[in-house]
Amino acid sequence: MVVPTIAESEEGDGDLRENYIEFQPLSVTVIQNARISGVLTVTFTLATKNPSLIEKIKHLRPRVRSEVHHKLARLAATRISLNQPINVELVGKFIQSAVDQIFGEHEVEVLIQLAAIRPL
Repeated sequence: MVVPTIAESEEGDGDLRENYIEFQPLSVTVIQNARISGVLTVTFTLATKNPSLIEKIKHLRPRVRSEVHHKLARLAATRISLNQPINVELVGKFIQSAVDQIFGEHEVEVLIQLAAIRPL
């Protein structure tokens, strides 16, 4: 799975460009050797080709944030290392799985804007 960027989606599909819902950055702690070693911050946007889903996404924004935060916390505790580059594709898959649980598969696309680790 290739995680598209916003620029790639804008070039490819005019309908998709009009149906973005941006989310504030989410931060979770990175655990290594049973210690908090850093912070993973991810900023993402949801996009859909179905205009009727826009209001549903906006209405369910708190649930989406909560589900994504839970998935990112699990990812940061088990699969993220300060010693390696962030696997943006893996981050996108974790977020996409949370979004698919809420809206169904292939209804809403996750676009990663930022994925960064800051050591503590």
